[in-house]
Amino acid sequence: MFCQKCGSPVEDGVKFCPSCGNPTDDKATYVQSTPTGAQNDPRDPALQDECMRSLYNHLRHEKTAWKVCGIVLTVTCALLIFIGIVMTVSGIGSAVNNVHYRCDYQLSSADSADIYAIGAVSGGVVLLIYGFLFAPVAVIDLIMIGKTQRYIDSLYKDCGEAVTRCGSVGMIVFGAFFNTIALIFIIINFVKVKSRRAVFEEVRRLQLGSN
Repeated sequence: MFCQKCGSPVEDGVKFCPSCGNPTDDKATYVQSTPTGAQNDPRDPALQDECMRSLYNHLRHEKTAWKVCGIVLTVTCALLIFIGIVMTVSGIGSAVNNVHYRCDYQLSSADSADIYAIGAVSGGVVLLIYGFLFAPVAVIDLIMIGKTQRYIDSLYKDCGEAVTRCGSVGMIVFGAFFNTIALIFIIINFVKVKSRRAVFEEVRRLQLGSN
């Protein structure tokens, strides 16, 4: 049996723990099971499996976030650019027609058509700016789909690269700039890797040893 206070093994029939001195007749302190400390043993296969599955699942969720946001942003940027071009061209065409109209009839004052032309051009330019501004973000999100998949594919062959990437503060900053949904899963994996570093090192040792 084991002492749950200090985790030391205690032989049956011994009245006191040889490490901390607690009496063995305290049934709440001594159990016929694995000590609490063993639950955090990096060599525990169950713990290794739980850590690897957690990393794998959250990498998949992160990939989904990159994919969904990348597609949505791509479609949105395409629409913004298309509508912006249509509005700008329409506004410029209307302005040109207004100029010809005033010249033909020798008019000098602006009318509602001029206001429409100015509004259409201004609105079109704003839409174009937003469309081109977020287009690089959409491209980066789409690129990250393949990059994240690469870490997923290598995780059960050599987890070193994936663990290094998930434990990087730079990935948190990157996610904060380009995809706040993916950032959630990036942070979860970051905490897991930092708190279970020894477990992942042991898993990688076993992976490399079996190759």
